[in-house]
Amino acid sequence: MPEEFDRIYTVPLGRAWVYPKQRRSKRAVSILREFAMRHGKTEQIKISEEVSEKIWERGIRHPPRRIKVRLVKDKEGLVTVQTLSDNKKNEEIPESSDQKLIDAEPKLEQKDEIKKITEDKETTEIDAHKKIDEIESDKVDNQVITDKE
Repeated sequence: MPEEFDRIYTVPLGRAWVYPKQRRSKRAVSILREFAMRHGKTEQIKISEEVSEKIWERGIRHPPRRIKVRLVKDKEGLVTVQTLSDNKKNEEIPESSDQKLIDAEPKLEQKDEIKKITEDKETTEIDAHKKIDEIESDKVDNQVITDKE
């Protein structure tokens, strides 16, 4: 009967950089699969989409040098390669969503206050500009009148 486990590994993918540029990410996935076979002691390996996307996110030419993954072996002997963030996201969703909703309300109020303050500043600035324009126009009118006399 296969042994079950759940382990975290940092997989070095630097060997993929020895290969030609157009094959590096594909080779990095192969290196990850070989690593999982060696440490999981089985040939039944499943790499999650998130891990694959993490390797391919910078394109075929620039895979990461290393990646942290979680290897989970089940009763049937299947080893699943997952990212660490996958499990954390699934566990933290209920707690963090409530906290985000609670924290979001004061931020909206603060934004409204900031908008009011900036609107007040804008109106005072506009009023100040109007007053300056009026004073300047009075000076111009006075100069025109004095020039005509």
